[in-house]
Amino acid sequence: MAKMDAEVKTLLNKTLGSYSDDYRGNVRRIITGNLDECVRRGIIPRHTLSGIELAPLIVTAEQYEQQNKGMVSVTDDTVRMLAGGITASGKDRNGRYYTRVMPGLGIAPWLQRTVGLRIREALGVRKADFRQRPDGARYLHLCWQASENGRELEPLKHRKAGDFRDVPVPDMVWDMVAALPDGPLCPGPSGTPYMPYSTARNRFGRMLDHLGIEGAHTHSLRHQFASEALDANPRELANISQVLGHDSIETTLRFYIHPSANAEQRIGKMMNTRWTAKPKPKAAG
Repeated sequence: MAKMDAEVKTLLNKTLGSYSDDYRGNVRRIITGNLDECVRRGIIPRHTLSGIELAPLIVTAEQYEQQNKGMVSVTDDTVRMLAGGITASGKDRNGRYYTRVMPGLGIAPWLQRTVGLRIREALGVRKADFRQRPDGARYLHLCWQASENGRELEPLKHRKAGDFRDVPVPDMVWDMVAALPDGPLCPGPSGTPYMPYSTARNRFGRMLDHLGIEGAHTHSLRHQFASEALDANPRELANISQVLGHDSIETTLRFYIHPSANAEQRIGKMMNTRWTAKPKPKAAG
């Protein structure tokens, strides 16, 4: 294998070409890591696989359409249930009545929906992070996010320790936070300071399945906030990008700019006005 760079390149970029970059990168690291260890131990003198680059992901039309479905919007009532939980009752297949309690995610869904936080940012928020300026402006001083296991805080995505962003907070959320006890606002169910990401994801998924809502996930609420904010005032792109914590406005443009709700009607009217005007354009030929 030490000299099978062509075969490994075929494996990574053709055989596994439709797998994610993370998956293919892990396969590459396993192969090269083992060969590096063989070199260190003197089992082989060297290998030629260290410079293999991953080709662009091979995406079929079906995969692309599945991954690029339109945004699924949820109602405020749904966000309320995601936050507070659901008590479901009914009959099972044997005709017996049941009552099932589905715990919620706490204030995290509201923080995603109203101020555009990522899910682990929302899970890591503490009451002391909500502050007020001398002029009365209320904001969230966001400096950390919860670790995946909920045991600690870690730097924000793509940021170093101590990097932060200040996020304006609507009065509704401020009042919600004021009614909560000091400390982490979304503590874990098993004694961890913060709710683990897997717990939040599973609760989110179970409740949406129960409500019959398909295509929404833990990022959807943030996406909905961003899309509505940009629809309301596209000129605020730079400020909205900063609130979202993007590294550039290009990131915001790539993920969140889309035609507004009545764009088709407006563009259709404009085209009809143009092509029904007199004199009409001459026909081709």
